[in-house]
Amino acid sequence: MKTQKYSLFILLAGLLGFLEVSCDDVIQYEQPAVTMLSDAFNTPTDAIASATASYVPLMWELGMTYAPEWWIGDVCSDDALKGGENLSDMSSVYDMENFKTRSDNDVLLTFYRIQYMGAYRCNVAIENVGTMKPEIFKEDPSIQKRVLGEVLFLRALYHFRLVRIFGGVPLADRILRLQSEWKQPRATEAETYEMIYKDLKLAIQYLPEKSKYAPADLGRATKGAARALLMKAYMNNHLYEEAKLQGDSIINSGEYSLVADYNEQFTVEGENGRESIFETQYIAEGSSAYEGNDGQLGYARGTFTVVMTRPRWTNAPFGG
Repeated sequence: MKTQKYSLFILLAGLLGFLEVSCDDVIQYEQPAVTMLSDAFNTPTDAIASATASYVPLMWELGMTYAPEWWIGDVCSDDALKGGENLSDMSSVYDMENFKTRSDNDVLLTFYRIQYMGAYRCNVAIENVGTMKPEIFKEDPSIQKRVLGEVLFLRALYHFRLVRIFGGVPLADRILRLQSEWKQPRATEAETYEMIYKDLKLAIQYLPEKSKYAPADLGRATKGAARALLMKAYMNNHLYEEAKLQGDSIINSGEYSLVADYNEQFTVEGENGRESIFETQYIAEGSSAYEGNDGQLGYARGTFTVVMTRPRWTNAPFGG
């Protein structure tokens, strides 16, 4: 009888040990249908896609990301009026227009968040594309540096949009992985501009001129775009000699010239033309349009600005 009890005990102990090992194996099993970081950044196409994703927050204007930059800049000046049916229509913008902005202004909060979302995407690309092995780009070694130049330019642009409105801000100069890192100190305005200068100077080294891009890639950041943004940053800080050097470099590059008809720049045919240094690449895509009181009001994947600024008495989708 004792022998049987000992045998049963040993059998149960063995089964429990087996189950314990098996459970560990199940817990550590990789979840299927989930894209891991190790699945990305293995090809030049992956690198280019990460840069493309970094441009996207520049065009967020709808839904919870409805915060065009011109609401803050132009409406707060004499260039534009808030408009609307009454004062409560977009009251947050009305407050900005009349210099009564409060700390809970939802438009400013949304705009603030968008810039950091963009900067985060840039940091993901910078960190991962920068560590990709050179042999991955053996077909075209220039792609790696070009992509890094693009996202460095964009990271500078997102911070430039922040510093002009908020002054010094927490610097998104790396990926924050731990919750304890989220509470970043606010940099001074001078420190924010120093980061912008540094990113743009490096971007100028890495980026090609506009004419080096294939037609399908027009709209991506160029050497001229980085110089132009650096020039604006210098101008904001009264560094006029430094700004002039960048402006002269743009002119002397031979990449840009004034168009004969100024109105041409506001047409589809004039997009990314000779006078264009950098512009956001929206698309007109019919299936994303939605219906409003006046019929078709615009395209959800295109800029909504042309709808917001059109005369209200016209039924044309874009002001006709």
